[in-house]
Amino acid sequence: MRDEKRELVKSYQEKVEFYKTQEGIEHLAREQYNLVAPCERVILLVSPDE
Repeated sequence: MRDEKRELVKSYQEKVEFYKTQEGIEHLAREQYNLVAPCERVILLVSPDE
């Protein structure tokens, strides 16, 4: 149980460190908020059924 908790804490620490970086912030913006940088294009793919 203790080792599992350590691994979980380590995983969270790694995520916190990642989201402190520019790359992490951009990843979060795209993944959670569907945002893009000003120089990027958004391409929407829709299936024929819709």
